[in-house]
Amino acid sequence: MRRIAPVLLIASFLVACKDSEPTRPSEPGPVSFDISDGAHGGNPEFFFFPPLVPNPKRNPDFGDNPLNTRIAPFVRICELGVTGLGPTCVADVGPDLPMGLDLRKEQWRVNWRTRRFELDYDKYYRIQVMLGSWVVGYRDVDPVSGDSPGACKDEVFCKFDYGNTIPINVRIEVFAGCPDTRCQTKSFNLDEETDFEVEYSEGRRILLNIPDQDDDQDVTMSFGVCNEAQEERVDDLIDLPTFGPCAFTNILNTEQEWDGVLEPGKTATVSFCDLPHPDFGLDPPQQADLLRVHAFHDDGTVESLREKELCSEGLGSLPTNPFLKFASRVRDQFSSWIGVRPLMASAAVVQGGARGGDSLRRLGTEFKLALGGKIDFYDTPNPRTAPVGSSLTTAARVTDLEGNPVENATVRWNVVQPPAEGATVAGSITSSCTQDTPSNPDEIACFTDEFGTSEVSWTLAIDPGVNKLTAGGRGIADPRDDQDLACSIEGEPSRCNGPRENTADVTYEFGSFDPFTPIAVDDSPDDTVDVEAEEGADTIPDGTRLLFTAIGSSLAPDQVNDPVGGPSSWCPEPGSLYQSFTPSLSPLAAVELRMRAGGSFPSEGVDMTVKIRGDIPTGTDLGIATAFVPGPQTTGAQPLVLLEFSPAIAVTTGSTYVIEWPSLDGSVLGWIGADGVAGSGGPYDGGTAFGCSKNPIADRDWNFTTFSYWGE
Repeated sequence: MRRIAPVLLIASFLVACKDSEPTRPSEPGPVSFDISDGAHGGNPEFFFFPPLVPNPKRNPDFGDNPLNTRIAPFVRICELGVTGLGPTCVADVGPDLPMGLDLRKEQWRVNWRTRRFELDYDKYYRIQVMLGSWVVGYRDVDPVSGDSPGACKDEVFCKFDYGNTIPINVRIEVFAGCPDTRCQTKSFNLDEETDFEVEYSEGRRILLNIPDQDDDQDVTMSFGVCNEAQEERVDDLIDLPTFGPCAFTNILNTEQEWDGVLEPGKTATVSFCDLPHPDFGLDPPQQADLLRVHAFHDDGTVESLREKELCSEGLGSLPTNPFLKFASRVRDQFSSWIGVRPLMASAAVVQGGARGGDSLRRLGTEFKLALGGKIDFYDTPNPRTAPVGSSLTTAARVTDLEGNPVENATVRWNVVQPPAEGATVAGSITSSCTQDTPSNPDEIACFTDEFGTSEVSWTLAIDPGVNKLTAGGRGIADPRDDQDLACSIEGEPSRCNGPRENTADVTYEFGSFDPFTPIAVDDSPDDTVDVEAEEGADTIPDGTRLLFTAIGSSLAPDQVNDPVGGPSSWCPEPGSLYQSFTPSLSPLAAVELRMRAGGSFPSEGVDMTVKIRGDIPTGTDLGIATAFVPGPQTTGAQPLVLLEFSPAIAVTTGSTYVIEWPSLDGSVLGWIGADGVAGSGGPYDGGTAFGCSKNPIADRDWNFTTFSYWGE
C-alpha cells in the first residue's frame, strides 16, 4: 500500500500544485520521499537543478570545483520499495537515459519522456543519476494525473503529470567520484589511449596512462589520492615500512561485464612524481633506490612492482570531450566491476624524486611506496633439540632486495598449535621488542631493529615433543634463490624476490594469520598464477612464513661409567684429562662427570668446562659446555656435574669421541676414576682414560655419563 503523508504537508501541496487528485489507498505506505545531492546532505560535488529541486547555486559547496566534462553519466529510473535497509530500489523501469553535456550552462542534461515508461500511479519511483554502477545522486518522485513538475522545486514531495516530459539537469564536479579526497573520474573506450593526472598536494602529481587496447568497450573509472580509510587499509595489508602518498583506482562500470584484463604489452602505468624527499630519510640513502610501488588488491594480496620511468616523459595529450564518442555507446545496463588486471604501476627514479613500478596485475587497488623485503633465519639452528621447558632465543632477519637490513618492518610470531604442521606440543613466546598491533591474541608482532632483526624467547613445552613456531609478515617474502628466477629487467642485475619458477609470477593470498608452512607454486589451488611472464616483476608473495622447529626432550642416559669410589686425578694447569666413548644415541646433549672436592674448594663455587673432540685427544673440537659447581663443598665430597651442550652435538653412533676436561687445581677439584676388570665395576668397555700427556691409561676409565634425548 502507498504511504499517506502527513495531512498538513498534503494539504499544502494540494493548494500549491493541483485542483484534484486520483483516488488513492487510505492506508499509510512505507516509502518516504528523498533527495540526495549536495544541497540536501548528499554528495557535495553533485547538484540537481530545477524543475526537480530549488536552484542550488547559493549552496556553499556549489561550484567549488570545475564541471567534470570527461564522464558519461546516465539516468536510471527504478521502482521504490522497502527492504531491511529502508526505502530502496526494488526494480529498474525502462531503458537507461544517456545524458548530454551543455557546456554553456555547465550542466549534464536529459529529458525523461515519461509516456514511454510503464509507470503505476500507486507506486513511487526514484530518478538515479549514475556513473556506471555507482549512484551519484537521486530524486524520489510520484506520478499523478494533472500535476505540474514545476512544484517539485518548492516541495519535498515531487509529483509529476504522468505522460509529460521531465527535464533532468545536474551538475557533476570533478571530485564527485571521491568527495572526501582528490580524484579524477573519466569515461572512455578501451580502444583509445587514456590519461589521468591528479595533484596529491600543490604542484605534486600522480599520473596514470592506459594504452589503447584491442577491445571496443566503454569504461568509467576513478583515479586519485587515497582517503583516510584507504590509507588505513594499506597499513593493515603490509608489514613493510611505507613512504609517500597513496593512490587508488576504482572501476565504476563496464559495458559488457569486462573482467579488466589488459593485453600483454599494453599494460597501464601509474607514477608518483615530484616526491618531496627523494631518499625519504633512509639510512643508507641508497636504499631509497630500492623503494617499489606496491599494489594492494581487493582480495588481500600485495605485489611489489618493477621500476619504470614515466614522470620525466610526462603524459600524452588528453583526448577532447570523450562524451561525444562515449554517450552514444551507453547501453541499457552496466555491470558492477569486481577486479581488473593487469595495470602496470610505474614511475622513474629521476631528479626531483619520482618512484614507481610496472607489471601490476589488476585495477581496483591502492598503490603506495614500500621498501620491499624478505625474511630469513638469523643465526638460529633449525631444527633444534633442547630439554623440555627450556627457553631458546629465536631470531629472524628482514632484508631488502639487495641484502641490506630493513628497519621498522613488522615480524609476526605465532606458536603452532598441535596438530598443525606436525607439532605435537606447544610452548609459549615472550619478547621485550617494540611491538606492533597483533592480529590475534596469541601473536607477538615485533618491529625489526636497525639490523633488521626480530627476536623472541621461545619456551618449549614441559612435555617432550615437536614444537613449531612461525615468523612472517604481510607482504614480506620468504627466502629464495635469485639464481632460479627470471624476472629481472634485461641488462640489470636480478632484484627478483618472488616466484620459484621461471614461467610464472605468483601472488599468495593473505588468509588469516594462523601459522602455516610456506607453499610451493603448484601446491595450492588458491594461488593466483599468471603465465604471461614476459612483463616480469619483483613479485613478493605474501602468506609465506619461516617455520622454526624444536624437539623438546628429557635427557636420556647413553654411555655410563659411574662406579662408587675410586681415585681422583688432575693435571697441572693448563693440562687436561681425557675419556673416550662410543655413543649409541645422537645427538650428544650433555655429559655428567663425578668429581672430588679438594680442601681449597672456594665457598662461592667454581666454573667447570668440558670439550668434545673427535676420535682422539687431539681430534677436532666439536663443542664446549660450562657448568657452575656451587660451594661450599666439604673436602672429599663427590659432586655430579652436568654440562649441557647448546646446541646439542650431532654424533655418529658407533664412532669414537673424546671428553676433554681442562683440569682445575687438584686442591679444588679432581676427576674420579675407576680401575678394575670390565663387567665387575671396572673400566668402561666403549673407551679408555687418557692422562695429562694424552697417552691412554690401561685398565682405567674416568667416571662419566653421556646423555641424548628421549625419543631421538
